[in-house]
Amino acid sequence: MAVAVLALACGGPSAGSESGPDLANLVAQTGADEPIRREPPISLTAADGTELPLRVLRVRAVLDQPLAFTELELAFDNPEGRTLAGRLALAIPPGARVTRFAAFRDGAWQEAEVVPRRTAIQQLALDHAPQEPQLVGAPEGERFVARVEPIAARQQTRLIVAYTQEMRGRSEPYRVPVAGLAPLRELAVALRSRSPLVMAGDPLFAGVRGDGEFYRFADVRPTGDIVVQPHGPRELGLRHDNMVVARISPIPHDHPDPIESLAILFDTSASQALGWDTHVDRLGQLIAELAARVPEDIPLRVVAFDQGAEVAYEGPIRGFGEAELAAVRSRRALGASNLLGALRFAARGGGERAARRMLVMTDGLVTAGAHTEAALVAEAERLRKLGVARLDVMVEGGVADPALLRGLTTLTQLGARPETLKAMGHELAPARPGLVLRSGVTPRVAAHRLTRTVVRDVEVRVPGSGWVYPQKLESVQAGDDVLVYAEYAEDELEVELVGHEVAARHGVALTRSPSPLLQDAWAGARAAWLIDQARSCARGPDDTCDKFRERAVEFSLSNRIVNDATAMVVIGSAHDYARFGLDGTSLRDVLAVGKFGAEWREAAPVPLPDERAAPPSHALLAELRMTSFDAAPPAMTAAPPVPPVPPVRSHRSERQGPKGPVRENSRAEAAAAEQAREDARDRLRDKDAGLRFGPHRTPADAYEGNFLAVMNLLGAWDDKRNALGVAERWQRAAPADVMALLALGEALEANGRDDLAARAYGSLIDLYPGRADVRRTAAGRLERTGEAANWLVLDAYSRAIEQRYDDPAGYRLYAYALLRAGYFGEAWAALLDGMAWARVEPKTRGLERVFKDDLGLVAAAWIRRWPDQRDYVMEALRVQEAELAEEPSLRFVLSWDNEQGDLDLHVRDGHGWHAFYREKTLESGGRLIDDMDAGYGLEAFVIDGPASAYPYRLEVGYYGRNADYGAGKVQIVEHDGAGQLYFDERPFVVLKQRGYVDLGALKGPLAPADPAPAAVASLAPSGK
Repeated sequence: MAVAVLALACGGPSAGSESGPDLANLVAQTGADEPIRREPPISLTAADGTELPLRVLRVRAVLDQPLAFTELELAFDNPEGRTLAGRLALAIPPGARVTRFAAFRDGAWQEAEVVPRRTAIQQLALDHAPQEPQLVGAPEGERFVARVEPIAARQQTRLIVAYTQEMRGRSEPYRVPVAGLAPLRELAVALRSRSPLVMAGDPLFAGVRGDGEFYRFADVRPTGDIVVQPHGPRELGLRHDNMVVARISPIPHDHPDPIESLAILFDTSASQALGWDTHVDRLGQLIAELAARVPEDIPLRVVAFDQGAEVAYEGPIRGFGEAELAAVRSRRALGASNLLGALRFAARGGGERAARRMLVMTDGLVTAGAHTEAALVAEAERLRKLGVARLDVMVEGGVADPALLRGLTTLTQLGARPETLKAMGHELAPARPGLVLRSGVTPRVAAHRLTRTVVRDVEVRVPGSGWVYPQKLESVQAGDDVLVYAEYAEDELEVELVGHEVAARHGVALTRSPSPLLQDAWAGARAAWLIDQARSCARGPDDTCDKFRERAVEFSLSNRIVNDATAMVVIGSAHDYARFGLDGTSLRDVLAVGKFGAEWREAAPVPLPDERAAPPSHALLAELRMTSFDAAPPAMTAAPPVPPVPPVRSHRSERQGPKGPVRENSRAEAAAAEQAREDARDRLRDKDAGLRFGPHRTPADAYEGNFLAVMNLLGAWDDKRNALGVAERWQRAAPADVMALLALGEALEANGRDDLAARAYGSLIDLYPGRADVRRTAAGRLERTGEAANWLVLDAYSRAIEQRYDDPAGYRLYAYALLRAGYFGEAWAALLDGMAWARVEPKTRGLERVFKDDLGLVAAAWIRRWPDQRDYVMEALRVQEAELAEEPSLRFVLSWDNEQGDLDLHVRDGHGWHAFYREKTLESGGRLIDDMDAGYGLEAFVIDGPASAYPYRLEVGYYGRNADYGAGKVQIVEHDGAGQLYFDERPFVVLKQRGYVDLGALKGPLAPADPAPAAVASLAPSGK
């Protein structure tokens, strides 16, 4: 049995007298195990907001302490007489790992596939629309989200979601969230356990036994969850062959850690929109619980943050009530998440001294500003030097980077400068490490843990094992139980714990278990260990780090483990299997619940069409963003083979007639007939067909649905207030919808709320941080909202380059954002990078001329601002074979953000002449440099010399290829011939295939009548 020796390096009373209450007893005494929940734990919502009724729920579970495996079979009705697309949201326990997602199709279960994460990022970027965040925060734990389509009309949709979890002991009972569901036609529960079950939760389930038999309930509405209270010894373990898992309780005692003053940083970014009211309720309940535990009415500061930060409350902790909570709620969940900015704001303290304790409540997904662990660590160190004694983090969901958040709490050990503390009125106190608390911890238990000391950085050793996971316990308290995995072949395991405050040995007797559940959990721990090795590897002359990285991906794929190296995708066609480099005909084993417990079940492939008839359904089990594991340069990572894409000519002038949509595998006769029909339609729709100044464009030419309604209200109907109401209701019903957020931003701008509009556009970044195209779309809109958003514009464009490094247009957008901010050298460097990538592909080599002209403009502005650097700039121009811009010019540059789209710039002058892809020049002056029709692109129309044919009317035509919408912007750049530049940015979105969006007219020069001589560049109104 266990023989443990514990040494706590702290003074005061004996360890025994300072022991905190057991968390299991705390839960039992207070009822604090009930989670805060407003949203139903399971829902399937159609795209129009309709909730589809859940009729059947079958819960199968295997409890084999310290592990558990749960399989949920769901059946939803579609009462509509039409096929729908929907969004499944399902609450799962904190730390659970989803192992299976399947949909019943054509008489068989179609299984999700596990693919390399980098490949998923690359391939899904080609899909119709940005993917949703798929494992998102929920206050009671985590929430699995998946897109489900098609949902057949008037039929049942059957789904399976399965997950494994660790049963960490008496403080974390086994729970299946069902409270809050609508009445079910059938609810069936089957639990299998080697030890007797102690049922808690809803009394409805009191008679359920661990025999694996179904207990069925008809026409029932559960009022509580299915809860099994842990039973049996605290320290125990399982072994099969050399696979071992053991549960130990490393810390028997801790000490009080009183709170003298507190600052809470509360995340209000867009990713918190799911369950927003519940998040706010959780804040209020946590503050109430802390207020009950402090002897005095301590100072409290609540800072709401997303891409900006503001003090939501400052005063005594017991003064925080419903009115203050309502103020936080009214802020709404919008904007990107800038955690570093929030820490800096908190450090300033509004003129007051910094709080001694700090708590960050966030989902941990940093989508704006500095996001590396080193940057956040440095900021936390600065806080410590200013007097913050302890920093804790409460994670609201499962998308957080755990290493980053642990780094924040670790830094509070660095120690404060005595002179700083003395100057601020603080007494010098020893450093106190903080906690990373999961969202499943209820406010009462969280408050208890925040007022107790933490032991951290405890090394874990298992003599005789080739590896052990975790290798280090980052932070533990009394009553915490941890699971240790190892490669070990004996029936008794000895775990050694060594740390600054701990020296202990735990002997754990192991029970032999052939259960596949142990095998799956052990494989997940092994994959996590390999990822840790790859992350912590010190890169040297050999390729050890790359081998660890490759081995982590290979091992995770072979064992169907979803983690930072992989993603899970439901694939809709044989074509898509080829895209991901998979064999769609092979058999694979999935973990399922059978008659005698967990079992490996052979899953046969479902016949799929050769070509994709509709967008595939995706179930990505973590938000597809580059993590510290897979952030290496793409060239260093071998991706599965992808079928080659036929080359596309970049000069459409070589073709005859107007362009038509791309068609594959069509017969020549059908193609010719269809082309003739397209020619006829173009002759009717083209803007030069018999009308001197072109047809009058309305919002209906470009938009549809709710977006059309909002744009009509903002335009011809002139009802800005009603437009805002429509957009707000739409965005609340669909908080992750790109078009809803763009419509909200447009309506807010029209109503003079540029601050809120910037948060609406920043929400796109927060919800889709892994999508370069969405970041660029957001940045183009943010440029219109004022100087306060300039930093986020630069951040979005630079991060888009990191994600799409081979796109020349991205570098140009970034360069001009830098130029407007006054960073001439950086803008120059970005243009050089873009020009280098333009030279790589034949389809983009025509853009070299655009970049050389840009270099000439940047050089002119640079010399105007810094005349003493003229020689340096002129030499740089000579090296690049570019010329200094010394004459006036006007240029219209179209860029777009969808690789599957083909967009065209149309320029019409005041005389009625029309320049576009078939007629590239205007008789009044100006030419279209190139016509791009392949992927991300640039099209530039340049007028050398003074422009003389105002007004110039701008339009964009959209020819999408398998894309839901086209988005981008037209940038107008005017040069006065002496280095003064003026800008007008006109972002756009177009939803209709072969549609046109009218971007208005440029009625005259951008230069003001009396320009300010000191200005470097001016940003003119958008001209909407």
